[in-house]
Amino acid sequence: MKQLTAAQLHAAGMLFSGTLVTVVTKMQYSVRAEGTELCADPDFPDQMTTNCPFNKPWFGVLLSKFSLTLCLAYVYIRKAMEHRSSLDTPLLHGVRTDELHLAGEPDEKTSLVPSQPSSVEEEHPEIPLKTIVFIAFPSMLDLLQTVLGVAGLLFLPSSIYQITCGSVIVFSAFLQVKFLGMRLYAYHYVSIVLVVISVVLVGLAGTSTSSTNTESTANALFGFVLIISGQLIMAIQFIVEEYLMVSTNVSPMVLVGWEGLWGLLFYVFLAPALTLSPASDSAMSILWHEDFVDSFVKLQNSPVQLLLAVLSVFAYGMLGVTATTVIKHLSTVVRSFIESIRSLGVWVVDLLIVYAFNWRGANSPGEEWTSASWIELLGFILMVYGTLAYKKVIRIPVEALYVTEEREQGTLGKTPLV
Repeated sequence: MKQLTAAQLHAAGMLFSGTLVTVVTKMQYSVRAEGTELCADPDFPDQMTTNCPFNKPWFGVLLSKFSLTLCLAYVYIRKAMEHRSSLDTPLLHGVRTDELHLAGEPDEKTSLVPSQPSSVEEEHPEIPLKTIVFIAFPSMLDLLQTVLGVAGLLFLPSSIYQITCGSVIVFSAFLQVKFLGMRLYAYHYVSIVLVVISVVLVGLAGTSTSSTNTESTANALFGFVLIISGQLIMAIQFIVEEYLMVSTNVSPMVLVGWEGLWGLLFYVFLAPALTLSPASDSAMSILWHEDFVDSFVKLQNSPVQLLLAVLSVFAYGMLGVTATTVIKHLSTVVRSFIESIRSLGVWVVDLLIVYAFNWRGANSPGEEWTSASWIELLGFILMVYGTLAYKKVIRIPVEALYVTEEREQGTLGKTPLV
C-alpha cells in the first residue's frame, strides 16, 4: 500500500507541477514590467515605451536549469550531513528489471505501480565521470525542447500548447521502430492516427483563435511548428534518460540535477551570445535573440515578475524530480500519458482566469470559450483516447486490431483495466 501511495504522489506531483509550469510561464508573458528594451505602447501605438511584456523564453529555461541544479545541491548536502558513502535519494522501492520500458513501448510491462515490493532502500553510488559527461547530451535535448515549447507558447493559448505536447507519443513510437526494432501492431497504428488527427484539430483551433490578422495567424502557425519540433526532441530525450537511469542506476534527482548544472554551463556561453545577437521585429528572432540585461532589470522593477520567477523555479524543480521518478519506476509511457492529461488542468485554469477572476484582454493568460474551443475539445478527446488505446488501457472496439498480437502471445485474454 505504501508503494501505491508513493506512486500516486509522484504522478499527482508531476500533474500539478506540470500544470503550474505552463500557467506561470503564460502569466510571465502577460505581465508588463519596466526594462531597458523598447516596445510599442499599448495605449499610444505610435509611441514607444520601456514598459514591455516579459517575452523571455530563454530566460524561462535558465530558471528551469537553476531549479534542477538545486536538486543536485540537495543530494550532495544530504550526503555530507548524514555522512553517507553513496548518493542516495528517497525513491519508490520496487524490483527493477534490466529491460527498458521506453515511451510508448507496445508491451504489458508498464503498470501504474511497481509489481513487487522491496524492503531495501536503493543506494546510488558516486556516478562515474563518463556518465556525468554523457548527461550533457540529455541536458542539451532538454534545453532545446523546453526553449522550443515555451517559445511556441508565446503565440498560442496555454491549452493549445499543452494538448499539442501530447504528440510526443507519436514520435516516441516511430523512434523505437526505427532505432530499437520494436514492433507495432494494428491498434498501435490506429491509435497513432487518432493522435495525429487530434494534433491537426488542435492546430486548426489555435490558428482560428489567434485572430483574423494574417500576421497573427502566421505567428500562431510558427508557434505550432515550434511546439511540434520540441516534442520530437523530447521523445529522444525520454529514451536517453531512461537508458541512463536503468542501465547506470542513476537516481532521478541526481540525473535532473546534473542536467540542470550542465544547462547552467551552457548558459555561460548562451546568455552573452543571445544578448549580443541582432534583434529583429520578426517572430523568428526569439530563437536567436534575447536581452538578458533587460530580463534582470524587469525582475528588479516588478515584484509580480519576481514572484512568478520564484514560482517557476519551484514548479520546474518539482516537475523534474517527479517526471524522472515516474520514468524509472512507472515507465515513460506513464509520463507521456500524464503530459497529455495535464492539458485538461491547464485548460480549466485558463477558463477560471477569464470567467472566475475576470482577467480578460490581449494581455490575459486566460482563454475564453469560443466556437473554436469545440474543435479543440474534440482534439483533446481524441488525444486522450488515442494515448490510452495505444497502451491498451482502453480497447478499441474492433477485435481484428488485436488478433495478431494475441495470437503471438498465445493468449486471448483481455488487458487489465478494461
